[in-house]
Amino acid sequence: MGQALFNEENYAIINGVKHWYKVEGGHHGTIPIVIIHGGPGGNQYILERTLGPRLAEQFTVVYYEQRGSGRSDRPKSPDNYSIPLLVEDLEGLRRELQIEKMYLLGTSFGSWIAMEYALKYAERVEKLILQGPVDGNWQRLSINQMWGLYHSASEKVSEEISKIVFGSGNLEEKKERVWSIVDEETIARLSVHNHSSIPEAIKLMRASSKYGFNEDFHNAITKNSLPYPTLMDKLKNLLTQTKIIVGLYDRNTGIEMSRDIAERIPNSTLAILYNSAHYPENEELENYSNEIIDFIKE
Repeated sequence: MGQALFNEENYAIINGVKHWYKVEGGHHGTIPIVIIHGGPGGNQYILERTLGPRLAEQFTVVYYEQRGSGRSDRPKSPDNYSIPLLVEDLEGLRRELQIEKMYLLGTSFGSWIAMEYALKYAERVEKLILQGPVDGNWQRLSINQMWGLYHSASEKVSEEISKIVFGSGNLEEKKERVWSIVDEETIARLSVHNHSSIPEAIKLMRASSKYGFNEDFHNAITKNSLPYPTLMDKLKNLLTQTKIIVGLYDRNTGIEMSRDIAERIPNSTLAILYNSAHYPENEELENYSNEIIDFIKE
């Protein structure tokens, strides 16, 4: 399994960029669960305080933050963001920590990195877990999110969103206008299903936002043309045992996207969490973590 991992919070220079990482549960000596956060440009703040510690009760857990995200440094050029680079950063981290095999847990945008990594480095992935995954099609995701915000917003804001969606402008312009008129409570309602979870979700999102927003990273991933072959085209070749987990009320990436990904990956199963949306770590932590734990122990 490579060298034993010790609990630590540290930095590693990977492909010329200083990356933050953290290890918990090293004393278990298990194949590590490497958590890949969402975004583009997100961070591990929320997962460090919810899902990660629950998993670290039984397994070694490795968090890291992608280049330009959270506590990791930004590359010198704003052009140095791409899915292939992010995949190679993950491989560099694996080599740095001398991990032979790992469980990959990709959340939201992080699932794209996880799938691309498993396609290229299948021998390094014991099992693959994808939560609220994206299929690499940002036009589809933009449409999902605009209508998700429409359903989550107040009546007044919903009317404004509807006017934008059916008004003039291209999809990118409409998306930016929709996001410009929603407040943090609407975003929280998009992220969680149970209204009682909204105050805690807002609190965590505010704390997480202290790391800022990397527009270069976001634009590099979301505004480039869809590569060919697309991720969905390639998934028939992803043979790693995979579990897709999605909240029934996920209007961010959308339950249909998870279903479509599950249908494309040959050796996969789909688990639906019936009382959560895009952030099950805020709403169904026990059920969410048990889905992961049971899958690893199969």
